[in-house]
Amino acid sequence: WTSAGALQFVFFYPDEMHYTDAALQMVQNHDYLTPYKADGTPRFLKPILTYWLVVPGYQLFGIIYFSSRIFFWLAGGFLAAFVYWMSFSISKDRRIALLGAMLTASNPLVMMSATRSIPDIILAFFLTLSAWGFIAILNHEKPEKLYYWMAYLGAAFAFATKGLPAAAYAGFSFLYLWFNPWSRISFRKSIRMFPATVAVFVAFGWFAAMYVLHG
Repeated sequence: WTSAGALQFVFFYPDEMHYTDAALQMVQNHDYLTPYKADGTPRFLKPILTYWLVVPGYQLFGIIYFSSRIFFWLAGGFLAAFVYWMSFSISKDRRIALLGAMLTASNPLVMMSATRSIPDIILAFFLTLSAWGFIAILNHEKPEKLYYWMAYLGAAFAFATKGLPAAAYAGFSFLYLWFNPWSRISFRKSIRMFPATVAVFVAFGWFAAMYVLHG
């Protein structure tokens, strides 16, 4: 994956240029809040997180294809690991957990997304983290605080990656906790104010900053 992720002619995807070009301007101009198109106009079609994941690769390894994709490649690897841990926490069977991780790692869409500088693999990564947290809240009589942070912040970072699809996921997750007919979770048990407040700040902070700066 490391070498394959650096191959422009094999894995070129048109949307990549929106993120790699904007990240390059961030590095040059030291303006890390506003993504810009190649012509210098702001680009607000997608939230900021994907751009921020390209920037450190440029700063660490220089302006090359590999550096723009390294953190997306790592997200794909951790996605498979999260599926393993989540599956094991539910089934307590390492064979089932390993099968889930192998299916994730061998999925063609995961492999293609993880070798491109686009939001898809980051969205999948954070939604999986959030799903793990929500599942743990559902399955434990007294869930640990860590699970609330995983559920809320995973959804918040997903929102900061692709916006409304993540909001729809979070809304559905809460509705399932409250209204599923098998093991309903009360509103009081499903909500923890401090991690929820931090998650709202993470999800909407950049949007608020752009409204203040650009109207």
